[in-house]
Amino acid sequence: MNVMYTISTWLNRFSLILLACSLPLWFMACGGSDDGPGPDPDPDPVEDTTAVDNGMFYKLHRVENFAGDTEYDGPVDGKRAAIYFSLENKEGVKASYQKSNLWDLSFSGIANSDIDVNNGSVRSSLGYGATGVGAIYITDRSFEEVTDIPDESQFRYRVSLDENGAFGNGLGWALYDWGGEIVADASYEKQHVAYALGNPLTLNNGKNLVRTLVVKTAKGYYAKIKMISVYKDISDPENMMRNSTYPYFTFEYVLVPGDSETFEIR
Repeated sequence: MNVMYTISTWLNRFSLILLACSLPLWFMACGGSDDGPGPDPDPDPVEDTTAVDNGMFYKLHRVENFAGDTEYDGPVDGKRAAIYFSLENKEGVKASYQKSNLWDLSFSGIANSDIDVNNGSVRSSLGYGATGVGAIYITDRSFEEVTDIPDESQFRYRVSLDENGAFGNGLGWALYDWGGEIVADASYEKQHVAYALGNPLTLNNGKNLVRTLVVKTAKGYYAKIKMISVYKDISDPENMMRNSTYPYFTFEYVLVPGDSETFEIR
């Protein structure tokens, strides 16, 4: 083995990693994992025992332009403050209720691209210390094809960027096209674009991608989710550009009771 060649190779790789972590671009991050942004130990946990409105079950709900941390003005790594959403109430939740079971999804990290759930027993969850029992599962089947609720052993606590794009790791809910050549024509306008994968997306190599999320809510209900866009007022990938306004999340979901085995729309 050529030792000098091996050392040189690793130094080059390390230099590229440092460069990637220093640029002020859309998803400039060094990986995503279940480690999470870490809990805030200060607020006292809040438990809401109010039952969900049964009218929320078995319906297709659509959320458009749910705003992420649009006031971000921080370091070049692009990390933004967490935002919180209640699938049971179909609305955002104030950050002051972080330590509660009032929210089901958090969007945090680089451009709010990490989707976490509310689980009070998981240290990486922003709901750590409260009573949430949330979990998340991701599949490469379409929203319509997902009819059964997965076994508990298949759930985890975070999903992030997809392995087919830059900075991805495993199945992810969105693909980040650094140079614009994965999905588009590599033109300047199509570089650094993120594509949510709830609807099928065809890559330039002919591969077709689609992802669906299944979430166990903080109170133990289940939802399947189709993530559609991270750009304000834009759902068509053709119209997503590097300067499009983000992060604004558009998605659809169906919520069912906790004792359900399948998803239905009635």
